[in-house]
Amino acid sequence: MNRPYIICHMVTSIDGKVTGDFLSRPECEKATEIYYEINRNYKADGFICGRETMQESFAGKEDAPHYKYKNVDVPSGDFIGDKNAKFFAVSFDRHGHIGWKSNYIKDEDPGYDNAHIIEIVEGDALDTGALAYFRDIGISYIGADTMGPNIPLALQKLKENFGINKLLLEGGSAINSSFLGAGVIDELSLVVAPVTANYADKSLFEYSSIAEFKLKKIKQYDDVVWMNYIRK
Repeated sequence: MNRPYIICHMVTSIDGKVTGDFLSRPECEKATEIYYEINRNYKADGFICGRETMQESFAGKEDAPHYKYKNVDVPSGDFIGDKNAKFFAVSFDRHGHIGWKSNYIKDEDPGYDNAHIIEIVEGDALDTGALAYFRDIGISYIGADTMGPNIPLALQKLKENFGINKLLLEGGSAINSSFLGAGVIDELSLVVAPVTANYADKSLFEYSSIAEFKLKKIKQYDDVVWMNYIRK
């Protein structure tokens, strides 16, 4: 395989939602604990999130200060900040909006702390100020269209440039859809919490498409169920 193996690993409500107030309810505490336990057991080389999830969970609300780098010349091509990191945070942020403060994630959770950040961006169509900012603070970036057929190219570059063989796809709904549509989700790992969500909460896949999976494992933890599927 010329790309990393991709496992979509998510906590969902009974009705298949992955974001919303239900996640902060007491009914989700056990599901969240199991989610992180399974996350560690996979022993992946890193994780993938879309811009909104990455910004809300790890980077804060500020955008990257592009305006400070408007007149900075940026060499063409991808930028490799740290190819030898032990763990990677792959951010699908096509317009380079996220205002990272460091090229590593700083998080209390040991499963995410010190992950080297790799931005997947649009490439030549992107404001060069964003690329200059990422270079300045040592964030790696790869130019690739993040919404469809070039996702496999981005994944190929991740394997070739960083030696990444296994990644956990951890949402949100839009990036999950893009990966499903590109046919690169190899495995589903769904921890189902014993609660339903609100009608406006986002589902596992924002725009779903037909794909066949085979049940590999199912396990019950009191009221929580873990379902593990592999792609047929």
